Amino acid sequence: MLKSARSPLAVALLPVALSGCSRSALELDAIEDDRARASPAGARPGVEPSQPSASPGAAPPAREPPPGMKPPPATELPPARVDPPFHFELLGDMPGSFSTEWSALSSDGVAVAGIARFDDGVNTHIAPVVWTYERGVRPLDPAPQSDAYLHAAGADSRSFGGTSTENGGHAPFLWRDRVIEHPEATGTLTAMSPDLRFIVGNFLSRPDYIHGFLWSRETGQVDLGALGDEEQSSALAVSADGRIVVGESGERAFRWTADGGAKVLELASGDNRSQVRDVSADGSVIAGRSSNFERSDWTPLLWIDGTPTPLELLAPGEDNAVNALTPDGSLAVGKSGEAVLWSRDGQVRSLRKELSRFERNGDAYFLSEALDVSADGRVVFGKTFDIDGSPRFFLAWL
Repeated sequence: MLKSARSPLAVALLPVALSGCSRSALELDAIEDDRARASPAGARPGVEPSQPSASPGAAPPAREPPPGMKPPPATELPPARVDPPFHFELLGDMPGSFSTEWSALSSDGVAVAGIARFDDGVNTHIAPVVWTYERGVRPLDPAPQSDAYLHAAGADSRSFGGTSTENGGHAPFLWRDRVIEHPEATGTLTAMSPDLRFIVGNFLSRPDYIHGFLWSRETGQVDLGALGDEEQSSALAVSADGRIVVGESGERAFRWTADGGAKVLELASGDNRSQVRDVSADGSVIAGRSSNFERSDWTPLLWIDGTPTPLELLAPGEDNAVNALTPDGSLAVGKSGEAVLWSRDGQVRSLRKELSRFERNGDAYFLSEALDVSADGRVVFGKTFDIDGSPRFFLAWL
């Protein structure tokens, strides 16, 4: 996907009463347990058994190349996506961790990137983790030697991007086919193109001032500057060819190109602040939202060829948001009172209602927010809250 890892937004999982039935995330776990019991030997459908230890003569584990070295090209095709025999799954936690947070879905809808937090009794450590339907939750292997964050997923389950904290600072890293690449850049990675050719993020342009950046092997790290009199900026998404970056500076969203620099995105009449979350592969569609300082609610928008197009709402007056786009810009996902999908013409659909077309109990789920979507629009990654207020993450196959 093209978009950034996002800061947590206030969403909640509440029981939804339908025909006298109320389901929380705890009850959804029970549904998953029922599915497991229905499988041979209690195994979850499609989950592979644990891998045996390496036998003598097996290939040695992959090692990190020197910093800046270009990883070798892929030598095999990515595996075809195998959808599960069900349409909803709550993502689990990394064993041994006290919390696991998921952040991005691969373009093919197969893998989810995230982080797990561990406590050794003295310090908290952060490790990158990956979820796939076939293997469940597992550590990213190999991983940077220090604490690291996994912010983005690439075209498939063989490519990811994140931020490492080696040498006491922050620096982006790319992971492809079990080889780690350390771009010659500083700061945090927020997003990347699916083929890992372009990454965007934020770095200290000078002490106490953060600017967005664009990186490629050809250009190195490019400072995107800021809008007008603003002194800081952030880069949040990049087009597939790296020509267009979208981000924020002050209280306004911008579109950046190498020729024109950062330009403010036009707003609907009456609004004076905006945020941005994603951009289509060709840069023609930008997803975000707008508001003004006199009100607390937000209007989700698609900027189509630069023109702001407000989207239909299920919950007017609330903290509505568009979070992600399919590469062709034909489908957007986000929240409007609950997790929703928008077509390019602005029509809104409840993800819960869509799920009920495929899953018998789908309408009983309360899904708070859709965070990401696969390139074909058939797999939606989202977030909700457990009955005790703790966050839970899910995948829905449509």
